[in-house]
Amino acid sequence: MEHHSPLSAISLSIEANYPTELRDSCSAVPFQDAEYYIPDGNVVLRIRNTLFKVHRSMLIKDHSAFEGMFSLDKHSGQSDGSPPEGETDEDPIYLQGDTPEEFRALLWSLYALPAEVVAAMTPQDPQGDKRLIQLARMANKYHFKTTEMWSLNALTSYHGSYPASAVLIDSLMDTTELAALCNFQPLLEVCKAKWKLLISHNKYLAHAINIAERLDMRVMLGLAYNAMMLMGRPEWESEPMLNRNQRIRLLSGYYNLSQLCETLSTTPPRLVHNASCTQRRTCKQGWNDTWSWVTSAAFYDQHRNLSVPGGATFPSLPQPPDLFKRILLAEGVIKTIVEGMVPELRVSEMMNNECLEAALGATQEKVKELRENLADYFSDVV
Repeated sequence: MEHHSPLSAISLSIEANYPTELRDSCSAVPFQDAEYYIPDGNVVLRIRNTLFKVHRSMLIKDHSAFEGMFSLDKHSGQSDGSPPEGETDEDPIYLQGDTPEEFRALLWSLYALPAEVVAAMTPQDPQGDKRLIQLARMANKYHFKTTEMWSLNALTSYHGSYPASAVLIDSLMDTTELAALCNFQPLLEVCKAKWKLLISHNKYLAHAINIAERLDMRVMLGLAYNAMMLMGRPEWESEPMLNRNQRIRLLSGYYNLSQLCETLSTTPPRLVHNASCTQRRTCKQGWNDTWSWVTSAAFYDQHRNLSVPGGATFPSLPQPPDLFKRILLAEGVIKTIVEGMVPELRVSEMMNNECLEAALGATQEKVKELRENLADYFSDVV
């Protein structure tokens, strides 16, 4: 009967659950790793069909999972009285659920020279961020806590050093999943900022939808679905990364947001009046009239030749179902009125000027609420 030491328990999955191709690779004749089969090493580990021979003293650094497992393993022996696993190539310790490349990344962190470590933290490193991603994942799995924090901070600096336009999408996907796995908010926020920029340029929308669904990133999911919806149905149907359920959600979002666009002018944000306002009923009606006016197509048609700060042309009202942009535009108009930047733009005379700041705040709150709940409109059809 094949025997496995207690150390094998540190893997995330057992060999019987491997995909067929991984089980086949473990049954092949193993070969010694070119870089990390160290002649004076004192423990042999096998990952798939690659043998690593390294020093136990290196693997127990940082109070890793190996420290406890090695202490158990050296007392266990084998049932026939032979030495514990890991002392020969013929009887290595099996580590399951990893790849040789990932384990090399972990060993690199333990054996690398200082200059190599510094170079790995720069965008010029030929390995890119791939090795850092693999290292952080392995450090998380095997509880190298200090190494995990170092690699996550290095990735945060790395991804913060160049724009989203230079990002490789597979790298961004892997880094986002890693940040979520390790619950490392600084790196996750850097990734979210890159995704937001890509979404705003209609790039990698299906990738954004898939990873946001997988990691339950609701704000990003709503923005990605909204951007994909506005690309039009032919784009959804031709996108191979979207499944049937996601296309149904896009249709649902199109219907829900189109309906809300139709009623937007009659549903102003709730106004909390200024303490100095003595005619609140009249003021509220003035706010309702102002909101109805600044969210109407007639308002934008009337002012299309108006000069605005910066020499830009006055915008036109976005067509349904672009509810988000409609509310953003209304916020911009009200802010312009509050700041007095365009004298031609005014609120209803019935509205108390002291309540205008509160109206802007209410509109900004509506924008925030819609952004946070946008994903809810792309619901499954029951």
